[in-house]
Amino acid sequence: MHHINRNDTAHELGARALARRAVSATCAVALVGLLAACGALIPPQQTTDPFGLHGTSVAVQFAGAAAALAPAAVTGTASGAFEFPDFEQSLPLAPKVIENEIRLSSAVLNDRDGPATITLSSANLTVRMRHGAADYASAAPNDRTEFALSTAGAVVLNRSSCTATTCSYDVSSAALGTFNLSGGPLSGFINVASNPPSPNQGQATLEVEAEQDELAGTTLTVVLDASRGTLRF
Repeated sequence: MHHINRNDTAHELGARALARRAVSATCAVALVGLLAACGALIPPQQTTDPFGLHGTSVAVQFAGAAAALAPAAVTGTASGAFEFPDFEQSLPLAPKVIENEIRLSSAVLNDRDGPATITLSSANLTVRMRHGAADYASAAPNDRTEFALSTAGAVVLNRSSCTATTCSYDVSSAALGTFNLSGGPLSGFINVASNPPSPNQGQATLEVEAEQDELAGTTLTVVLDASRGTLRF
């Protein structure tokens, strides 16, 4: 008759449990490696208006009056509000970077005698997003995000036509720059855009400096073109 050694049985059970943990750990490592490999194999994906900014209107008011003597640069700032829904579908793999090129789709000055050229020597665009709160400051840290860009050089707008009250400007070459979200700001955006409540609120604040002092006291209304986006995995 075979006698069971309790110590041997315990030893065998422990070895089996250890083997199961080793297999589980191996599978987990393999899964992480597979996901990383999948990310490396996915090419950049083009997307439209990734942050919901497209079509946002910002009316920049240039303060003060034109200089009587030496011309001086004028500054202006304004904000435009927008809303955007949550993602319709969850992403199978979260992107590591979201890029969004920001251009202008239109620019109109409320002056029928507007200058032939408007040169924006600098422009800074700041975007704040939130949900579940009346304003950005009162939103929970996980329910808000903020990111910004600055132009790399001057943005030149050439007058194209005028009416009895306004002048429109050609914006075909008017690029402000590209948002490049990763890390914390990207995590914040994904959290806002993938969890309730919806819709989400956003605010785009544009600060500019223009070389033409005759713009003092006028308002330049621009509409953002944020249609071009890229997801990188």
